[in-house]
Amino acid sequence: MNTTKNIQLVQNNYTAFGKGDMDTFFGNLSDNFVWEALYPEMVPYGGMYQGKQQVGTMLQSMGSNLDIRMFSPEEFFVNQNKVVVIGQETATVKNTGKTYHQRWVHIWEVDENNKLTRITSYNDTDAIKEAFFK
Repeated sequence: MNTTKNIQLVQNNYTAFGKGDMDTFFGNLSDNFVWEALYPEMVPYGGMYQGKQQVGTMLQSMGSNLDIRMFSPEEFFVNQNKVVVIGQETATVKNTGKTYHQRWVHIWEVDENNKLTRITSYNDTDAIKEAFFK
């Protein structure tokens, strides 16, 4: 497994998403892609999503609930087929008008066909929970 290619694939996916190039973003995902979004219960887009359609629905929910002001993947580490990314974001919850800042960790998995198969997102649940409370 080419670990340099794995990091580049993940970096390219963040870039595509940031530019709104959803064709490239979804094109990099395997058909059975799984997104595990670890958030507090009151966050409507938390949970487990399987397949591109469910991931698309989750991302739409995220977009309708948040105004993301800053999103920055900063450090990339690789071990075989896993790429760990440490980053941060600042967002405002549209319902409450409250802004949060968090550091996060994403763990991506890459298959032998150079497709992303999974992401688990670990988030600062306290900061997010506070912003979702009215």
